Amino acid sequence: MPGVAVRTRIDSSSEGTRLLPTTHWSKDFVEHLRTVHFTLIAVSVGLILVLFSSRPYNPATALVEIEGIIELQRVWSPTWLSQYGSTETQRTQHATQQPLNLSLDLLSDRLMLATIKPQKAMSDCPSKVILVFPSAMWYRKGDYSTAMYNADDALSPDDFPKTLMNFRDLWNALHQPLAFEAPKEIDVNGNLMSQVKFESVGSVVLSQLSWSDLGASFERAPVTVVTWDDKSGHQFGLSATLRGKKLSLFFPTTSYDHTTVDQENLVKYFKNWRTGSFDKAFYDLDQATREVGMLKLETLKTLIADEAAKGSQAFEAFGMKFPAGQITLWGIVALLGVQLYLFVYLKQLSDKLRPSDPGWDVPWIGMDQSRLGRIIIFVTMVLLPFAAMIVLGYYEVSHLTHDYWAIADQPCCLAVRVSQWDKSVLGEVLAIISSIAVSIALGALSWRYRPCVVADSAPLQLFE
Repeated sequence: MPGVAVRTRIDSSSEGTRLLPTTHWSKDFVEHLRTVHFTLIAVSVGLILVLFSSRPYNPATALVEIEGIIELQRVWSPTWLSQYGSTETQRTQHATQQPLNLSLDLLSDRLMLATIKPQKAMSDCPSKVILVFPSAMWYRKGDYSTAMYNADDALSPDDFPKTLMNFRDLWNALHQPLAFEAPKEIDVNGNLMSQVKFESVGSVVLSQLSWSDLGASFERAPVTVVTWDDKSGHQFGLSATLRGKKLSLFFPTTSYDHTTVDQENLVKYFKNWRTGSFDKAFYDLDQATREVGMLKLETLKTLIADEAAKGSQAFEAFGMKFPAGQITLWGIVALLGVQLYLFVYLKQLSDKLRPSDPGWDVPWIGMDQSRLGRIIIFVTMVLLPFAAMIVLGYYEVSHLTHDYWAIADQPCCLAVRVSQWDKSVLGEVLAIISSIAVSIALGALSWRYRPCVVADSAPLQLFE
């Protein structure tokens, strides 16, 4: 047939030697292109489905974060906060020659004997009382109350949230320092106070308990921290109310520890933590517990541990499995590789197909010259890989830069200027943008060199 290149093979038989036609080169070539095109569609669709169906967080990271919070719950106390927070010892205006150091002089049972000496005889006033000191004594300026924990106070140094929802409130509040004072030394010489007239009606002296004191039936009075303001400034000390009497014992504070704790202090202790709002500092944990934040911390740990034990998802292409954690890297490599391969072979085929070549009979949408066929090939060859690259890019960039965006009610506002981003993060973002641009270019070139009809009069080139 004129203008058609046909390969032949030699056939020797009893009837003589003759030339027999073999399969035309264009048919095999187009079938190979069809396979590559289907691979491109499969990779693009597969990446999109994996990314939309995959977890938006890492369960293993979420598990580490919840374990850190439970550890903080275990150690949280005024003593621990004083040790790892910013603590400064300050002295009051009350001077004494006999200070009692509450952290050194109190015995393990935290009991002391108070000997009462009223100014005038009081028949209902005991001469001796055993004072019971609490293990933690603190107060916050502005409370003007005893140091009893208020359950509604998210910033208590004496108690820790039981649920992740409450810990979220605590963490977000700690962007401002939590400040509290704890008495360090008190005067062993105190006052017997009238709760009616609010004046001193006698004196009190603290001393260590003896075995005979423990055996006596002395009244026991719990000690609390009290605070008030007077003309000389802010004052506080330790007080114990006598049972059934309108009398109390008061011992002024001579020095105290002023402690402040914020996110910076906790980050120094928990090395894998970072400052910021809860949804940014604990991103994976926040994503993993969106619907179950009201559960107790230990319950959440069990749920997250079970999920982490299932392992990470994987994306499979060309018989290889890529971990979900590396889906962006390997997804981009696989997608650009298939696009490049398809473009190279489409360019090689360009201007070589004749209207009468058998390749046009291969059932592939790329050989359909109708308007609908061109639309389908444009969507699957150009738009679909581009969409997959956009999804890949968004997935990775959102994880890389979530620390640089503003709070949730302003999701499109940058909290950190691009020029101040970490160089490695900025480099990865630019690499992803470049990959998207390359994908667009390869798609456009593949569309340009798609199979088109060439007139029979054009010069013929054979594939060897």
